Amino acid sequence: MTDALISHVPATASNRRLAALFAADMKLGIQLQAEVGSWIAHLGSSASKPGTPAYTTAYRTGNLIASRLRRAGGTGGSTGTMEAFNRGVIEAGGTSVGIYLDGLPTEQYRNPYCTHGITCKTLLARQHLLLSGASGVVVGSEGGWGTIFEIGHQLIEMRRNSFDPSCPIVIIDESDLWQGFQKWMDEQLVGRKLWSGTEYKKLLFVRSAEEAVDCLAERLPALI
Repeated sequence: MTDALISHVPATASNRRLAALFAADMKLGIQLQAEVGSWIAHLGSSASKPGTPAYTTAYRTGNLIASRLRRAGGTGGSTGTMEAFNRGVIEAGGTSVGIYLDGLPTEQYRNPYCTHGITCKTLLARQHLLLSGASGVVVGSEGGWGTIFEIGHQLIEMRRNSFDPSCPIVIIDESDLWQGFQKWMDEQLVGRKLWSGTEYKKLLFVRSAEEAVDCLAERLPALI
């Protein structure tokens, strides 16, 4: 039945090119995961500037993950809180991973604070590789549609058990950016029974980098 349905989908040049790019991205990403192992993924805004609270908090989070938890840290490899997090990891002597997406207008360059990195040509591969390699996820105090998309991706893959369903997801809400998002999920999605309250409780809201790392430390197995 599935083969019959697929046979009606036009094999356009665009589709064939996308499939080839995705396959190439996944090959690079799987090699990266084999080399590095797992990491703590940071999700956040590419627009946050050095010196701002969001940038400083992302730097502090990455620094603590490397120095206190002794774990690798991974991001989308671009600017903003991604750059800050990678910088915090590498300046604490840790393994800093960047999975950069080529061609995104809001992410014009790959940050220089990655010990390991690849450049993807497809958004889905970049996002999937960053999250599938994660033993924990930290959401920065600033983020937009891309960050929300990534949170949703993580939760759905955990539901399917294709990602570890016990993976901690910690959201740093020091500036109340995520307060409305949290209220909407609780009152509208869970309240109207459009989403499971059990899944909602997997999102851990904290106020600082230190609290975020405390949450991860409590929920991740100790490294020997």
